[in-house]
Amino acid sequence: MTFTKDINIKYSAKAKTRLENIAQIAQNGGVASTIVYALLEEKAVDEVVAAARDFNAPRAISITNSSDAVKISGSRYFYTPILQKIDFSRVKDKKVCIIGLPCHIRAAFNLEKLMGVKFLKIGLFCFKNFYLSSIKNILESNNINVEKINRMEVVKKDLKIYIDSSIVSIKLSELKSSTKCLSCKCFIPFEADIALGNAGSSPSETTILVLSNDGLKALKVAEKYLEVDSNVNIYQVLKMQKLKEKIASKKKI
Repeated sequence: MTFTKDINIKYSAKAKTRLENIAQIAQNGGVASTIVYALLEEKAVDEVVAAARDFNAPRAISITNSSDAVKISGSRYFYTPILQKIDFSRVKDKKVCIIGLPCHIRAAFNLEKLMGVKFLKIGLFCFKNFYLSSIKNILESNNINVEKINRMEVVKKDLKIYIDSSIVSIKLSELKSSTKCLSCKCFIPFEADIALGNAGSSPSETTILVLSNDGLKALKVAEKYLEVDSNVNIYQVLKMQKLKEKIASKKKI
């Protein structure tokens, strides 16, 4: 089973935030948190549910004020139960945006069909995630205080963890992932309205794939808060998707 031949990309670009407070702490271009800022500031959505900027716990948060967009900036490479934060008793009365990995976005897509609701779905490129416990175990075995983590990023085959003024590198091969994660064939979150990630752009930018009309509307709202460049390497994104499919097809659930 392959996905790349079926993807319908309505618009693609790369961008970075114009908002200084987000730029200072964001991963790559800070586009996800900037879109969140714009959607809440312009009243395009009522609520955004996403992973919290917490490097010590897998915590989801719900934000309703644009000033809180910084609370979701940056990347965390461990599993977070984002959909647990949705108030399903009120979901039909609000415009809710969900930001998550392909697995979160697919679950949200299925909930839309089951409950007759509509979310704005912003998905993130994902090759695989890890158990936070495996990250903590390695750090603690080296007498490193996990509570002082202030940033994470994957660089080639290493997870780089920023602690105060130092950087700790952990080989990705040393970290544990869920078997289902390894069997997932989605690098691109295909059911999303907008898909975001660094593949196809420079380290200081974010690649944007708009996959629906709702995604086009959302990006239009955020446009004035972003520096957008249409010269994006979409082939690199599709290459990563094909690689994910190839690797996942060899795994057993």
